[in-house]
Amino acid sequence: MANQQDITIIIPVYNRAGLVTRALDSVVEQTCPPKRVIVVDNNSSDNTFEVLCEYQKRTLPFELLVLQEMKPGAAAARNRGIAEIETSYAMFFDSDDTIPRDHVERTMEQFALPSKPDLVSWRGRYIAKNGNAITTLLPHGGDTMTSHLVHTCFSTSLMAMKTDLIRRAGGWDETLPVWDDYEWSTRLLLAAPVIESEDRIGGDFYMQEESLTGTDFSSKAGKWELAIDAIERNISASSSPEKAKWMRWMIYRRVILCALYARESGPALPSSRFPAHRVRLLPPTHRAMLRFIYEYTRRGGRGAYHFYRLVNGW
Repeated sequence: MANQQDITIIIPVYNRAGLVTRALDSVVEQTCPPKRVIVVDNNSSDNTFEVLCEYQKRTLPFELLVLQEMKPGAAAARNRGIAEIETSYAMFFDSDDTIPRDHVERTMEQFALPSKPDLVSWRGRYIAKNGNAITTLLPHGGDTMTSHLVHTCFSTSLMAMKTDLIRRAGGWDETLPVWDDYEWSTRLLLAAPVIESEDRIGGDFYMQEESLTGTDFSSKAGKWELAIDAIERNISASSSPEKAKWMRWMIYRRVILCALYARESGPALPSSRFPAHRVRLLPPTHRAMLRFIYEYTRRGGRGAYHFYRLVNGW
């Protein structure tokens, strides 16, 4: 058996009896297995928990800890797993996804770099039901935080980190109904970690029809903004000299969200949600650009951040 690595993998699971073994098999097949895998069943209504208990009886190259968390939501399940971390490093991925055979080995090689990173990241590949795939972006443009605020480069399954960094940043906000991973990873970055990003695919993420967050934005209008509110509070409380710029990028995110509402449901829904009171406080060039970006995105345009970076920097 290959030497175990000083890292824990945490996997929340809800009603994935037919898929979770595929995820676990991809961990079993690692060239250098983790020391521990924690699977947290989030009050499944199918036989997921029984499937996990049977899997636990196998001869495995790591310790498999199967837990239950009755409070609904992936945030609660991940927080339950965090409480059980005993290794120096941790990573997360979901129960319907898989990781490449060398993923743990490559990740630990990143942690061993001379820069002694606190957090390492990689690309992910999102695979739709029809087989089409989209690959995520690495942070770029010389500003890691801005890159994340715009592109969500550090979502939960796209990074691993020192356990100490998790303790400093705190766990997931269980009050957020959506985008809790976006808010959590922003807190990780605000802790000013040393980061190493590697241009490789670190996981295949299979899109499911019964996604908890759904497939549109307008059906949960108002809930996405709760995460943006929390991120803005975190940024405002920071001492970074860049926080004013980051706050303007969050206004940009609100405008994009409102444009997506309009694209999906027509102009009636976003008319009351457009962040006009925030936009009015910006310089004239910003106001004009954001009005343009709204119309551009509402009509189907993509890559609007290229326009806003002309006035807000990167």
